[in-house]
Formats: sequence, structure tokens, C-alpha cells
Amino acid sequence: MTTDEQFAVLIERIESILKLLALQTTSGRKAGDAASLLDRAGLDRKLIAEVLSTSQNSVRALLSKNKKG
Repeated sequence: MTTDEQFAVLIERIESILKLLALQTTSGRKAGDAASLLDRAGLDRKLIAEVLSTSQNSVRALLSKNKKG
């Protein structure tokens, strides 16, 4: 296995851990609150959408609604 392949595997594993932590952190929260929390933590909209099982457009709408409200 080359260094590039090892690096790719490492990144994949770190992303999996990040998703698990995000799922655990948002468990039991409303979608809007969860999206805001993950956004403040610095996660990108694509990852937030994956964690919340929704689309990036929905995440964008949730975050926009929370900023207005």
C-alpha cells in the first residue's frame, strides 16, 4: 500500500469518526437545532445533510430560518 493510499484510508476513517460524533451529539435534537450546532462546529453543509439524512438545500433552509428566528 502506498503512502497516498494509506493517507486516503486514514482520511476515510477520520470522516467516519466525525460522522459518528455528529450523530451522537445531535441525537434527540430537532433538525434545526442540530443543523445549527453542527454548523457552529464547522461542519460543511454536505456533511450536515448526511448526518441529518436530508438534502443540502434543507440544511441551508434550516440554518437560514434559525438565523432569522
